[in-house]
Formats: sequence, C-alpha cells, structure tokens
Amino acid sequence: MKQTQKKITLLLFTLFANLGFTQNPVMTKVSLPENICGEWYSNSGKGEYNGVLIHPDFIEYGYRAFMYQEIEKIKDKSYRFVAKDVFGNNLKGEMEVINKDSIQLKRGNMPKLIYVSQDKPKDSKRTTFAEVEEAIKKAWYTTDINNNLEFDVSDGQFIFRNENYSIIETVLFKSNGNNEYRFVVRNNKSYWMFYFKNWSEHYLQVGFNGKMGDLYKANKDYPDARIDNFQEYVTSANGKRYLSNKKGISETPKEVSNWIHNELKKVTTKPIEDFNSPHFFNRANGKLIGYLKGYDTSLGFKTGIIYLGNDLTREDFPIVLKIHSDGRFEADLPLTTPLYSKFVIENKWIPFYIEPGQTLAVTLDIFELLETDRLNTIQNKFKSIEYEGALANVNTELLGFNFKRRDYNNFMNKVTTLKPTEFKDEQLTILKENLDQLNNYINTQATTPQKHFEAKTTHVETITSKAASLLKNTILLESATALFDFEMYRKYEARKDTTNNTLKSSVKNEYYDFLQSIPLNDQSLLVVDEFGTFINRFEYCEPFSASYKRTNSIRPKPKKNILDFFKEEGIILSQAEKEVYEVIVNDPKKSTPKFLEENKEILTAIHEKYKEEIKLYSEKYIKPLYKNKAHVSALEQWKTKDSILSHDLVLQNNLVYEVAKIRSLNFDLKRFDKASATTYWDELKTQIQHPFLIEEGDRIYNKVFPDNNSSTYTLPDGEASDIFKKIIDPFKGKIIFVDFWATSCGPCVAGIKRMKETRKKYEGNKDFEFVFITDERSSPLGRYTDFVKEQELKNIYRLPLDKYNYLRQLFKFNGIPRYVVIDKKGNVINDNFAMHNFTYELNGILKEHNM
Repeated sequence: MKQTQKKITLLLFTLFANLGFTQNPVMTKVSLPENICGEWYSNSGKGEYNGVLIHPDFIEYGYRAFMYQEIEKIKDKSYRFVAKDVFGNNLKGEMEVINKDSIQLKRGNMPKLIYVSQDKPKDSKRTTFAEVEEAIKKAWYTTDINNNLEFDVSDGQFIFRNENYSIIETVLFKSNGNNEYRFVVRNNKSYWMFYFKNWSEHYLQVGFNGKMGDLYKANKDYPDARIDNFQEYVTSANGKRYLSNKKGISETPKEVSNWIHNELKKVTTKPIEDFNSPHFFNRANGKLIGYLKGYDTSLGFKTGIIYLGNDLTREDFPIVLKIHSDGRFEADLPLTTPLYSKFVIENKWIPFYIEPGQTLAVTLDIFELLETDRLNTIQNKFKSIEYEGALANVNTELLGFNFKRRDYNNFMNKVTTLKPTEFKDEQLTILKENLDQLNNYINTQATTPQKHFEAKTTHVETITSKAASLLKNTILLESATALFDFEMYRKYEARKDTTNNTLKSSVKNEYYDFLQSIPLNDQSLLVVDEFGTFINRFEYCEPFSASYKRTNSIRPKPKKNILDFFKEEGIILSQAEKEVYEVIVNDPKKSTPKFLEENKEILTAIHEKYKEEIKLYSEKYIKPLYKNKAHVSALEQWKTKDSILSHDLVLQNNLVYEVAKIRSLNFDLKRFDKASATTYWDELKTQIQHPFLIEEGDRIYNKVFPDNNSSTYTLPDGEASDIFKKIIDPFKGKIIFVDFWATSCGPCVAGIKRMKETRKKYEGNKDFEFVFITDERSSPLGRYTDFVKEQELKNIYRLPLDKYNYLRQLFKFNGIPRYVVIDKKGNVINDNFAMHNFTYELNGILKEHNM
C-alpha cells in the first residue's frame, strides 16, 4: 500500500513539475491592477539605486525592461508572471500586495523583498527631454576600437543602434551628488531602459541590458578610456604628443629612453642561473622602472602600488609606484627572494618578474592599459607592453602563456552540488589539461622567433627554465588552492544549509593526496604570487585544524571558575546570565561559537558592567596557568601537527611546512613573556632545517622583543608622514585610534557598527579620539555619506587614492581594516592594533601614557 502511495505521489509531482507554475489550472490570466503599477523602493539593498519600476507592459530588472508574456493570479492579491526582454531572456517572478503602500516582490533568483510605494524614484524628479542637460544631447560612440555610433540623442530624437525610439518617460536622479537620467523608450511593443550617468561633454556611461555601465565617447578620435580633465589633457604636451600619433605607437621620448638605459647600466650583478642557486635567498632591493606612453597628470593619478609582502613571515609592505609628470615611474622593492607578481595602476594589474639586485623596465601604452578590464590584465592580455633589462626575456615568456583559470561563479555552484571526490576528479582533469597546454607552449617556443629586449629577433632552443618553472608552479598552486577552497567553502555552506545532503558527505584524508604531487621542497614555489594563498589554505586545512581540538581538550583548569569568583566578589547575576555562564563553565562542548553568538548581548553586557572584576579574575586565575606553560602547549600543538603531516597527509617534513612554522611565530611569541618566548623559539628552530628560515625567525623574535623594550616609534621623514601628520596634528595631546577602512570592506563596516555604542560612551572625553581614513575609490561618495551619517562618525577623512597609497606604505598594510594607535606626541604606539580588544586594552594604554 505504501509503495502504491509513493508511486502516485511521484506521478503527481512529475506531472505538476512538467506543467510548471504558469500552467497551474487554478490560475487565471489577468492584467496587473493599477495600484501595483508605479515606482517601488526597498531599503534592503546596497546598490546605488534599489528601486523598481512596475509598468503595465513591463517590469524592470537589472537595467532592463522585461515585457510581460503571462500574468496569472494565484490567490487574492498574489500574482505570478513570466516576462521577456528584447533579446528573448525570460524572467519569472511573483508579487503579493501587502497593503496599498507595500508589496512583496521576487524577481528571478533574487530573494523576496518588501517594497514600498513611491510617487517617483527616490531622490529624483520627473522631467522632459527638453530639460535634459545639453552635454548629453549628442552622438555617442563605442569605446571598443570599432567606434560604432551607439546613441544619437540630438535634435529631440532618441536613436539607439540606428533605430528610432519614442521617449516614454525621463527621470532625473540627483543621488550621491551626481546627476543621472533614466530614459524609458519604446519602438513598437519593445521597451528599453537606459541610465545615462557619470557624464561629461566628452564621455558618458550608460547602464542598460544588465550592465551597470558601458563607456561611450562624443568623438570617434577620442581615446577609448575616460579622461576626466579632457581639455587639460588635450592641451598638455604629453596629450598633444600622444593624440597626434596613431594610438599605441607613439615613440618613447629620447630623454626617457636615456634614463631607462642609465638605470639599467647601474646594475652590477647578474641574475641567478636558476632557482637552485645558493643566492636564491638574498636581502637586496630590486628596482622597477618604466614609462607610460601618453600619460599626463591631468589624467588624475600620480601613483600606482605594488602589494608587496613577505609570505615567509606574514608581513605586508606595500610599495608606492611613483609616476612622474613625464610618464616615467619607479619603485624600489625590498626583496628576499625572486618575485613573480603584479603592480597596479588605476586598478589594472601588470605582471612582472624581478630578482634581488636587478632592475626591470616596463613600457606601457596608457590607453591600452586603461581600456583593458581587470580580468584581461590578470590574464596578461597586453599588446603593447615592452620589457627591458637582464630579465626581459623571462618576462616576455611569462606574458606569452595563459591557461584555464577558475570561474568563481561556477565554483560556488559546485561547492553545493558536487561531492568532494567529484570536484577533485574534475579539478585534476583541468590540471592535466593546463600542464599539457604548458608543455605544448614550451615546445612551440623552441621553433618560434621571439622579440628580445634589445629589439632583435632570434631563435631560442626553448623558453628559459625560470619561466617554465614559474608557469608550472602557478598552475599547480592555483589548482591546489581551488581544492582547498572547495573544502573550506563547503563547511561554511553546510552550516548555512543543513538540508543539503551533498554537503553532508565528509572529506576524507585521501582527498588531500594532491599535495603529494607538488614539489613542497622546491624553493621556486616561494616566487609566485599564488604561494601566499596556497600556504594560507595549507596551514588551515581541515586535517591541521584537528590539532587545535586535540590541544584544547587538555587545557588546564583554573583553581576557581568565574561563577565562584563572582559569588566571592558579591556579584549577583540574573538567571539568564547565570545560565549562560553555567554552560561555559560546566559544559564546554555546548559552548560552541554558535552558542556564544546567540548569547553575545548577555556576555557583552556582563563584560561592560564588570570589566574591572573580569580583568582581575584573568590576572589572578587565568594568566598564571599560561605564564610558563603557554609555550609548552604551543610546542605540543606542533607535535600534533607533525603527526598529522606524516600520518594523515602522508608527507615528510618539507620546506613549505617549515615556512608554516615561521609564519606562526609572530603571533605565538606575542602570547608569551620573554623567557617563555626564548624557550619556545630555541626549541622550534631545532625543527627547522633551512638556514634562511631560522634567520627570519631570529628577526621576528628581535622585532617582538626589541632591545629597548619599547615598540613605540617616530614617523619617518617623507611624503607619507607629511600626509598623515596633517590629519593627526589637530589631535595632538590625545591618544588617537586610527581606523583605515572602506565602505566596500565588509569586516570594516561590521567593526565600525560594533563600536558605535563604545564611541557614544566615550564621546567628548579629553584623553583620546577616533579617526577614520578611507579612499575615494573604495568608498564611493553616496554610500560613504550615508554610512558616516548612520554611524555618526566624526574625524572622517576620504582621501584621493594617491595619498591613501602612501599611507598603506607608511603603515605596511595590504588589507583592511587596519587599526593604528598614536600617542599624544604623534608617535606610533601600535601599527596593528586589535580593535576587538579596545575595551580591555584602553585603560592600560591611557595609564602607560599618563592620561
């Protein structure tokens, strides 16, 4: 009987699935009621415009008009629809009338959102075409080399791709301080929506057809990249020189060529023979120089940046690439090994390979660079790049090869739909294809003429061993990182979706046997950019994570738990507070991160109310447990990891694993007193075979425990300090907590929100100030203004990117948020402050500086 019922249920399910919701027999075809048509707005989005136009004939979605094909009433005040744009793309959705002023709407894959009725789009006014700015009323051409006429909105007409359209509606937005027009136009029964924005008399950005904005120009002869200060550029010497030539072939000025030649002549050492050289590790600067053809300061930027870092020690030290007014650029790079990385100009990533003691020159066409999207620059799709110097050949060979890289959108879909073994098999197939492609490239190069830096054409037997090694390592590490990321993201997705059976399948230790095919003792791995991400995933992969659980299970218990301490101090907790602490004290297995998050408000309130008592408890009962033992626990954890390396991962001790030990050193040493730290490092270094890694470990030890016992330092002389001093000078005499942040940085935004009540609590105090610094590109003006107002931020600075780059270099940070503490004299107390410990650390900082 049960089998029969199952079959009937399955049959009915299959029937209705095949029919689809638009064929539901209880639905009736209708038109949308008038009260649904109009402008609607939701405050749940983060975009520049979070409204939707519901027209009697179409609905807006992604800068597109989708014309209704079917509208069906599924119940009172609820509707389903199928719509189609002019290209035949379908959109399915649902809407429900909640009341006369609000609806619930679902479009495509978007979640259901509540929208409220608006007379007009938010922060806008309805207008007529006659009132549109004259700068827009002209012909606009594509910026894709073809120079096709895309729009002609002159003489009261609206022509798009040679078709004439009637203007149904014109709306002027004034959001974020930038005028923006929305045009709804119609040709027969087809509707289009266009958002004209970020315009000048020379350039125009138009959002339509699912894109936030393509760029157009008012003259075919203009460069295909926006020039904001156009008049200044075309009248400048550099601009005239560039525009008078055919784009991309303007000559390098003789004085610039001489400068490059003279800089290259200063190099006195030869490049290393290969990556097994005894000089592979070498503390010496490399120098990156070059020239931007067509550059002028009127283009609006004077710097680039190189996000340099030491992957052996987790230290960041970004370097500003200074661009001179004549287009020359240069930067000195502190190196310890050869480096295959990228430098960044206007968010375009340019690849380069350099070695300690060497100089590399790179010449670029500025407009080819600016016209190229970021994806293409990452994939090395340049036509007019030239390298000079002893490493020019290697750079040219690296630039000539591309391989199949990860599609992140598809990747996230695979995380939730593929089992670990399925994804691994797929990834290893891609790996083999990429390695085969590399071998084919190497063999092809053996018979293909190559252009060398001396501008001669010659035949070479094969590409250099350096280039071959770097390309292979890049492929291997990208593949391995994808496999690590799959395991990492599926854990996150599994916590979000407990019903997905695919996510329930466990990752076996055998999954990680791909590591056995990577030459983990080959120091050439350290050269490529991908190594930093790879080793991060390696040291935190699931097998090693188990070491934390095993070590935590044997943590010593304090002589008195905090509940008994509260009782002793006469502190009476509420019943809810007591229940939370009883779980923490008596049932650690239930004291999960989820439990702590659920009871965050209670724990925060207790900490605020009794912070002095809790600090006393920590000093009296917790710290003594670890004063002379924390380093022992840390060493035990490494022993556990050693066992995991050999038994679970089936790997021998290797260079990469030793690097992981050095990378943890800075964090570990800061947890110990000097005596314990000395014992810890003396023991750990016996487990490390590579002399340079031991040398790096000694340097980190001396950095954590300086001879003068003070980590406070004065700001160095230079442009970066001058920029920073202008910001902090008004607060001299106070401690300053500086927050480097951006509206586009999720953790930054979360941290500022979390600290809102703390800021209010200390508002107007005489001892310290909060200062917030961001840059114009990472914090668009509209979103920045709204957030600053919402969070009631004071002492706010939104800097041009050039100035912000110098501050990155000054305080040595690649990522944000970054917190810096300045003393009342303007010296740096801490350039990597843990803001989450603000309440705990504040009194100590104020006391130490006599506040």
